[in-house]
Amino acid sequence: MLRPLFDWAYNLGVYQAPIPFHVTVQLLHLISLVVFFGGLLLVDLRLLGLGLTNRPLRQVARDAQPWTLAGLGGLIMTGIPATMSTAQLQYNSSIWWMAMYTMILGIVFTFTIRRRIVQQDEARGLLPKVVAIFSIFVWMSVAALMRNIMLSPSDTFQFITG
Repeated sequence: MLRPLFDWAYNLGVYQAPIPFHVTVQLLHLISLVVFFGGLLLVDLRLLGLGLTNRPLRQVARDAQPWTLAGLGGLIMTGIPATMSTAQLQYNSSIWWMAMYTMILGIVFTFTIRRRIVQQDEARGLLPKVVAIFSIFVWMSVAALMRNIMLSPSDTFQFITG
């Protein structure tokens, strides 16, 4: 169903541009990853009681939000051309699809459940800690899956992705 879209994206020849374009996209993608994960991690560590405990949770979350959103925007804007360069390979890679499913889970979780928890004045009890651990786990899983796309067999998660 999506195969024509992936073929079209690949045939646009985004990476037939000069080498500096490819390097710039990859560099901006890595910078966006650091900014995004850094913003998330600051808040998650605060939820775990491991950092910035002298500041209210809501304030930490509010201060980190622009960085987190900017990082996510940068990841999306640079991830699309990065995917386009190998779109046909990505389409056939169960690891890529697993990473996309995990990323969707992470985005939904981050902007629903996690957001509700971090908007409280203070996080008490076990639930905020579970939310923080799950957040860190999901986003580290996305990063690990994306890193392993070209390193692992493309049918690694075939039993899940169909």
